[in-house]
Amino acid sequence: MQDAAHAATPGAVMRAVALARRRLPRLPRGDAYLPLALALAALLLAAGGAVLNERAAAWVLRADAEATARAWAVALGETLGDELPALLAHQEPSPGAQAALAQAQRGGEVFRFQLFNGRGELVFVSDDPQDPQSFEGTLASHLGSSEAATRLLAGGVQVHAEHGTAPHRPAYYAEAYVPARRGGTQIGVAEVYVDQTAKQEFHRRAFLVVQLGVAALVLLAGLLPAFVAWRRTCESRAAKSRAEFLATHDALTGLPNRRRLLEEAARTIGRARRGGSAALLLVDLDRFKRVNDLYGQPAGDRIIQDVAQRLRGVTRDGDAVARLGSDEFAVVADLGGRRAGGRLAPCLPPGRRAQAALRPG
Repeated sequence: MQDAAHAATPGAVMRAVALARRRLPRLPRGDAYLPLALALAALLLAAGGAVLNERAAAWVLRADAEATARAWAVALGETLGDELPALLAHQEPSPGAQAALAQAQRGGEVFRFQLFNGRGELVFVSDDPQDPQSFEGTLASHLGSSEAATRLLAGGVQVHAEHGTAPHRPAYYAEAYVPARRGGTQIGVAEVYVDQTAKQEFHRRAFLVVQLGVAALVLLAGLLPAFVAWRRTCESRAAKSRAEFLATHDALTGLPNRRRLLEEAARTIGRARRGGSAALLLVDLDRFKRVNDLYGQPAGDRIIQDVAQRLRGVTRDGDAVARLGSDEFAVVADLGGRRAGGRLAPCLPPGRRAQAALRPG
């Protein structure tokens, strides 16, 4: 191994070792917000899906309650026959009609009902059909709106859901107002109470499963392209950072190259002129070409890497080690008021050392 130490009035010191030891620049933190944005979108989708799930289930249950109430009213009219107009005219129902009315309250999902005649007067309450005081009130007062009562008496339908407490009411039920007809003509309004507790739970779970499935498909469709785009962005920026690193560093050893050495040396000269001294050591490997010829390039690369590692080991963090060429290295050491050889000479073979230090005058 040969070396030549040259005196330099403006000593050149650079922090190449520290720079070489740094990792490649990390990707900008802004990329980390992309997964966060996707997670936020997933939460918004889940929240929106929950609202749609609730509304869709309510719509289905209202439609089901209306269909149940209509079918019940038709069945009641067929069962009572001519007794229904008489009942709505405030006539006392026959024993057969009373039995049919009692059976109607226990039929399927219907647990309570009230009947209003064509003038909107309450004429029958299934809870206590024998108490005349329970028949007080009108359809308008019951609904709290004369317009709603008029609409129902004209053939309209109204359904609204309620939450009840046991034992008087089911946990979830619907009050459906449907026309009471005889021979195709509306003669009154039936208010039918439909127990929908089981159906409400079923639809809630069914729509929840559908919601989760749709959310998963939407997220999958959005996350995959987003992930691919994010990966491409990361790879592009990593390649750019790598290219910037290789522009100023040696790819094999990670040491600063000649260009980086000159950039740092220009800044170091200013510091050296304010006092102190520096040393520049040039290191060249003897017969390096023969190593490549005899043992191949991989062996030569390992020698270059080993030399770079040894030079790093005998220099301080404030010193600079650079690779200038194939088998050429440079060490720039800031000596302060000391001489150059004390720290670096032991790493060089005896009899092949040249040292020099010069304090700028």
